[in-house]
Amino acid sequence: MTTTNVTSLRLPAAGCAAIAAVAFWTSAHAIADVATRANINPPWGLVFAIDGVVAGIVAPIAYSRASAGQPTPLATVTMAAYGILSIAANLAYVNGGFGAHVWRAVPPITLLVAVEWLLAELRRIDKTTATAKPQTAAPNPTRVTNRPAKPKPTARNLHSVGTPKKRRTFTPQERTEAVTQVRALMAAGKSQTAAGETVAKKLGCTAEAVRLWARQESLEGAA
Repeated sequence: MTTTNVTSLRLPAAGCAAIAAVAFWTSAHAIADVATRANINPPWGLVFAIDGVVAGIVAPIAYSRASAGQPTPLATVTMAAYGILSIAANLAYVNGGFGAHVWRAVPPITLLVAVEWLLAELRRIDKTTATAKPQTAAPNPTRVTNRPAKPKPTARNLHSVGTPKKRRTFTPQERTEAVTQVRALMAAGKSQTAAGETVAKKLGCTAEAVRLWARQESLEGAA
């Protein structure tokens, strides 16, 4: 979602909040005057006990429960009850006729309507931004994992070479014969590598094993 779209969603909510603030102040002035005439001290305590409950307690609770997908019957009933109290207090402020009473009821009704619309706009913003969040790509189940490398011949398995399923153990005489064949091929003009590969192919082992046999025999001969 772009910044422009977010701003366009927040503008109505800001307008509702501004209207609710003006209506709260106008209604609060009338309720405070009624509290003064009724010798209720402090006068603004009655304001917060009526309109303050609507704007500061009931409205946030209703928004929180609605955002969580929970029903809000208690918050609705409480807001309606305190709205009636606010209207009654505003009407008690007026000393004029029927028309004055009608106009005096406008601020508390506007406060209730503005708060309700503000909650609706906030819920719409939450719902819109939640659906616009990018989804994390699911892992690819067809991804091929790295296969373990085949073990290289070591000094422990030089005498048992071949495939992992079927190994062959070479006797000292066979190893000596293999070295002899390598040297014969080298004398015929083949390189040491080519000679070792040829003999290894005949025996069914690796060229590395044949090379190490030849090296081991050379060391023993030198000793």
